[in-house]
Amino acid sequence: MLSAGSVRAKNAKNIILLNLLDACFGCLAWYATGWAFAFGDPAALPGGGFEWQGNAFIGHKYFFQFTFAATSATIVSGAVAERCKFESCELQGGAKGIWMQAEGATCRHCYNLALVAFVYPVVAHWVWSPWGWMSAWRTPATASSGFTLLCNSGVYDFAGDGPVHMVGGFASLVAAWVLGPRIGRFDAAGDPVDMSGHNASLTLLGVFLLWFGWYGFNPGSTTAVLGPWVGYSSISAAIAVNTTISAAAATVSTLFASMLHQYLSLGVVVWDLIIAGNGALAGLVAITGGCAFVQTWAALIIGLVAGLVYYGSSKLVLHKMRIDDPLDAIAVHAAGAMWGMLGCAAFAAPNMVEN
Repeated sequence: MLSAGSVRAKNAKNIILLNLLDACFGCLAWYATGWAFAFGDPAALPGGGFEWQGNAFIGHKYFFQFTFAATSATIVSGAVAERCKFESCELQGGAKGIWMQAEGATCRHCYNLALVAFVYPVVAHWVWSPWGWMSAWRTPATASSGFTLLCNSGVYDFAGDGPVHMVGGFASLVAAWVLGPRIGRFDAAGDPVDMSGHNASLTLLGVFLLWFGWYGFNPGSTTAVLGPWVGYSSISAAIAVNTTISAAAATVSTLFASMLHQYLSLGVVVWDLIIAGNGALAGLVAITGGCAFVQTWAALIIGLVAGLVYYGSSKLVLHKMRIDDPLDAIAVHAAGAMWGMLGCAAFAAPNMVEN
């Protein structure tokens, strides 16, 4: 819904189909190689040591991690919207070997970033596998280099700021830069020309659906609520509160930053609905990594700053870098996730990290 509402009406079916194929091809790629690269680690032997036989394959962890992998791929489809035809976007989200056809001219660009098949799994392994060089769960037994924990801590990323959103955001930056802007997006002087989406209602419906879905990503990353893990329910509840607070704060800060910028530059007060919706997404992205590790007051600060980071990054990408990103995926995901990782490091509460 977010993608469909953010493009012009003539391209709505195309972007919906690409998102559908992201999930389908991504599922096959995750089945073929993705899971193995991410979590095909050696298993502990009863008498000590490890045997290279890998973790259990099909199960709830496979499905849950597939949704993360597919998300990193769908981020890119928004950044390259209205410039890829279905027949020229082969294996979108799976192999990323793309024949891209821009409006009016055919360009062959081999992207080769295999997000679901290789790129996301490798980064996920670095951060979340006990054998990953960035992992906070790394031990002397699983360390294969001269150190155990990176910077004596490892990377604490609860629900995917780095592996999911930074990977998808920077992949979007590369893809949009390689493709170039849509025809008519910039005038002869290089100034951007407005190309608004055709349906703000669909766009905001997409924002609300994503906001709701985030409660599956963030609280759901505890992987347990009931049963022998009763304590996880309180952690999940705290995560849900932090997620909501950050999104709400980011929406407000983005809306007022946009209004103030418009007033100072044009002398009129404009309350931008689409900008506010993207601000909510930026707040959700920013809290994703630290949602289990920060207090509620810190989630509020992370959200407020995330809105400003998103708005500034959006203007930088469009006006300075002159990169055409119809959904602001780069500003929301790449910039929002970078701030989220820094915010988690700055505000993490030691007792919550231990829990």
